Order: sequence, then C-alpha cells, then structure tokens
Amino acid sequence: MIGGVERRRENWAVEKTKVEVGGRTMIRYAWSGVTIPASDGATQRARVRGVMLVGVDGAVGFMLSTQDAEAHAAESLPLCERSLRTFRMK
Repeated sequence: MIGGVERRRENWAVEKTKVEVGGRTMIRYAWSGVTIPASDGATQRARVRGVMLVGVDGAVGFMLSTQDAEAHAAESLPLCERSLRTFRMK
C-alpha cells in the first residue's frame, strides 16, 4: 500500500513504526516527498507529507491515510491522525 504512494513521489522519505489503534497492532508510516506530475497534467509538483496506518484483522486488510501539502502539514496532519486513530473494528 505504501509502495503506491512512493511510486508517485520523488525525494521520498518514510519512517515505519508499530502503533495500537482500536485494539489492533498497526504499522504507521510517516512519509514525505515531492509529487510526480501525472501524464495528463492533473498533478502539479508539490512537497507533501502524510501518515498511513495499515493493519490486518483475520482475512481483512485495511489502510487509513491522510496527506497534505508541506505548507499546511504541521497543523493538519496531527488533527487528521487523531481522527484516523478513532478507527474501530466490529
């Protein structure tokens, strides 16, 4: 899952840690990079940062993700990650 984000970024950096969310052990990826423009011109180059939480529960795999432009990430990512961490499996 994180590989798909990495393929669309240059100057890639990622930090991987284990976290507990909703009673599940998940892998947390905190990443940063520069977007690679799409062939149709839909994406402009921009410095971005994000957080991805990846987990497995039995036969179900899941991914929770957020990202923002570097200029706004310091303010937005902590708020967004707090929201991601409210995730619960039934």
